[in-house]
Amino acid sequence: MRTSALFRAMSSLIALSLLLPMGGAFSVQSAHAFEYSQCGNGFDDDRDGKTDYPRDPECDSLDDNTEAPNEGVFVTVTDNRETVSAGDALTYVITLKQQRETVKLVDVSLHVPAQHQVVSVSDDGILSGALDMHD
Repeated sequence: MRTSALFRAMSSLIALSLLLPMGGAFSVQSAHAFEYSQCGNGFDDDRDGKTDYPRDPECDSLDDNTEAPNEGVFVTVTDNRETVSAGDALTYVITLKQQRETVKLVDVSLHVPAQHQVVSVSDDGILSGALDMHD
């Protein structure tokens, strides 16, 4: 016999009411608090007159957590190699790109695996930290 979803829900409510004592109270507490991103919370967080994605051009998606311009510092590390064989020398090129109105000084660190031997650091870079990671 097939039953509708409404009938199953009503059956659950009836069964629940039979389990409660006469005059008893039943309460449900929410176990989850919902947190919405700035681009999906219904508010104009950056006060530019545009609310949330897609109306606010500073929002990349509903999950974007800031309505402010997406400025920042981006680091790219490349070795310009497709393949590497054991014993080959590699040169890592670290490129720093800033999308800010004012330039900010930042530290960039590259943690190399213990199997690598660092030969030199250029452009006023500083070699620091433990290079031998084997105990």
